[in-house]
Amino acid sequence: MTESARVVVRGEAVAEVLPDAAARARGHAAALGARLTGLVEVRDAGTGGAGGRVAKASLAVAAPALELQPGPSQVHGSVEMTFTMSPPDQEVYAR
Repeated sequence: MTESARVVVRGEAVAEVLPDAAARARGHAAALGARLTGLVEVRDAGTGGAGGRVAKASLAVAAPALELQPGPSQVHGSVEMTFTMSPPDQEVYAR
């Protein structure tokens, strides 16, 4: 799979997990007696806010010619989302 195809497929995989991530966040907010009020950030999981981009160093050495056969690739998408929420219901803490 080419790098550009991998980026497209990975983007599709991430798009599939966004609704689940938002639903989980709504559930966490509801448990506190609050509701989501806005989306602050969406990033690839584990990047610490670096946007998921990795710098690649190029090598000046000529690579040997390879005969590669295309095969199936497994692509995973994982995101971290940061939301704002309304103030929690103080009654939740009194229980």
